[in-house]
Amino acid sequence: MDNKLGRAAYLTIGTTNVDTSMGLYEKLGFKRENEGSAPVRWTEICDGSLHIILVEGKDEYLGLTYVSDDIDSGIETLKGWSETSHDGGHRRSAETGNSSN
Repeated sequence: MDNKLGRAAYLTIGTTNVDTSMGLYEKLGFKRENEGSAPVRWTEICDGSLHIILVEGKDEYLGLTYVSDDIDSGIETLKGWSETSHDGGHRRSAETGNSSN
């Protein structure tokens, strides 16, 4: 499979307390693989196939984190994509924000 945005993708979950969240993930079979504290406390966990990064902070959120050796190429890929909205097929350019049919 050709990953156009990077060599690895992680599900990133913002949590107010990494240790409390780890209690749930350990019950689901996840194990700590890596952790750090800069710029915020984070823990990388894995169940053997799914990699998740728990990020501690005041906000809870869900996102994707891509790891890339060539970030400029990933940015150019994103600029070339356009997304289709759910409002009747209007298309919006990722680079300009202009919409068209």
